[in-house]
Amino acid sequence: MTMTTLWKKRYYFIPFLIICGILIFLLIMISGAFYSYHLETQERIEKLEKVDIPSKARELNEKLHKENDKLKKENKDLKSASYELIKDDGTKEYYSLVTHNLVKKIDKDETIWEFDPNNGMLLKSTDKHHTVTEYGSHGKKIKETLSNGVWTEFNPVNAKMMKRKNIDGSLEEFDENEKKIKETTYYGSGEINILKEFDVNTGKIIKETCYKINGKTDYVNEYDKNTGNMIIRTMYNNYGTTISYIREYDKDTGKEVKYTSYKTDGKINYVNEHDKNTGDKVKEIGYQSDGKTISYVNEYDKDTGDKVKEISYQSDGKTISYVNEYDKDTGVLIRQIQS
Repeated sequence: MTMTTLWKKRYYFIPFLIICGILIFLLIMISGAFYSYHLETQERIEKLEKVDIPSKARELNEKLHKENDKLKKENKDLKSASYELIKDDGTKEYYSLVTHNLVKKIDKDETIWEFDPNNGMLLKSTDKHHTVTEYGSHGKKIKETLSNGVWTEFNPVNAKMMKRKNIDGSLEEFDENEKKIKETTYYGSGEINILKEFDVNTGKIIKETCYKINGKTDYVNEYDKNTGNMIIRTMYNNYGTTISYIREYDKDTGKEVKYTSYKTDGKINYVNEHDKNTGDKVKEIGYQSDGKTISYVNEYDKDTGDKVKEISYQSDGKTISYVNEYDKDTGVLIRQIQS
């Protein structure tokens, strides 16, 4: 048989060729396998790059959440499944098939009591007049709803009234001593219409804020906590963006003592001062375009209401241009001073 020499060793030629062929074949197979694996890996990477992972995660999370809710409902339904016992006085009691706790009771006066199937705590009661009372985990009353829709919420600690929704849709709020501190009325569409605030000691209203249907402020009234008289009224423009005017009143007499008019840009136009006893105007202060610099000051007699003095200022708001004085009874100019 023909022999060949390789690395100073002699080999038979044909077996050598066979072995070399096998090694080359194996090398090709392994290389092909690696290349196929590389292509598959590259394809998987491209697919992963196209996948919205956060979206898929949310989708999976939602699916798990729904399945969890379904299991909870099935578990709740199973625990709520009950058997009935009727007592001698006609009272019907229903017990959980799973926990054997009382889950429902119907008295002979038709009051329905509902209990937690896990711990037997009272959850809700409904009387024959359809008044529904709800209870917290501590067993105390937390909410009562009448058949006409009026409901009251109670403090879970001391069972004192916290909130009450009235038949007209208004909502009242109370402090820890059940004294009213706030009352809110609403438009039919649900937006706040009027918000009233009350003093806890006197029970009198101290502030009233009225809103337009778009949520902008219409006006704000402030009241003295002792007399209940209005002391400030702030009116906003039609858009609710800037103040239109402010009226101030004496807390005792209720008479207007000051009126501040604003321009459309929110700057002061003029200010009127009034006698607190009569409400009559006694002074008027006009301002320049900046709303700060005085343009003129007019003074009026508190008895006749006639102008008795007029002071005009130059553009600096300090230097007097002229002063006119008038007779308080006739209104005739009696004196003029030019600068």
